[in-house]
Amino acid sequence: MVFRRADADTAVVWSYLMLTTNAGGSPALVSTGFYTFTLRHTEGEWRIARLLVGLDSAV
Repeated sequence: MVFRRADADTAVVWSYLMLTTNAGGSPALVSTGFYTFTLRHTEGEWRIARLLVGLDSAV
């Protein structure tokens, strides 16, 4: 995870994605990509306000 920016009430975090499968007994890469989370601090808790998923390739 990479914290892109943060203040007292909002944080933006990047996370990388590697989706794999084991169908048929052989592991294989399905896709790579990223998540971008926008988090908001409200009522004493951090909650996901926005979630973006980006895929580099998809089968």
